[in-house]
Amino acid sequence: MDQSISFISEYLQPNEAGEIVFKDRLIDQYKRMVVYIRKVSMENLFFVEKNLLAQALIDYFVDIKRLKTFHGILHTNEEKITAYTAYWILKRKPIQAREQISDERFRYINELFVVESIWNHFDSFCDIKVNDGVIERIKCFRKELFYYFKYRNLDPQSIELMLTSFRSALHCDTNY
Repeated sequence: MDQSISFISEYLQPNEAGEIVFKDRLIDQYKRMVVYIRKVSMENLFFVEKNLLAQALIDYFVDIKRLKTFHGILHTNEEKITAYTAYWILKRKPIQAREQISDERFRYINELFVVESIWNHFDSFCDIKVNDGVIERIKCFRKELFYYFKYRNLDPQSIELMLTSFRSALHCDTNY
């Protein structure tokens, strides 16, 4: 049996809370991607390749399991979860085009999705006081993330550092 498949079988069993972590995460990510594709009105051009998404999540769980084992921790923080998920989505690119894309903006649909997901991550726990200065910083951050995801060598640790830094700049408390 493939090592990834035997490893992931641990996540196909209910945990202490009765949740099936892998299946729930797969369904949640799939729904988020479909919603995003609809939001940008591109459902006729893009689809979610389920096998690539499943592989991205397997890779994510393998990485997180290694980290937990190496550092002797039980739970990972929100930035680490978001960063490793983003990394593997960017690596596997589960949102696929149905045909050749001529519009430059949408050649990087996975990168756009990850930028949106990262913003949703902040929006979910930050009480951001919106003013012109904050809006400009957010736009700049999103633009820089998109550029980084398109053109730079990625690793999950650098994504995590960016997220932690931006959270600190926004003065968000995630109660670690």
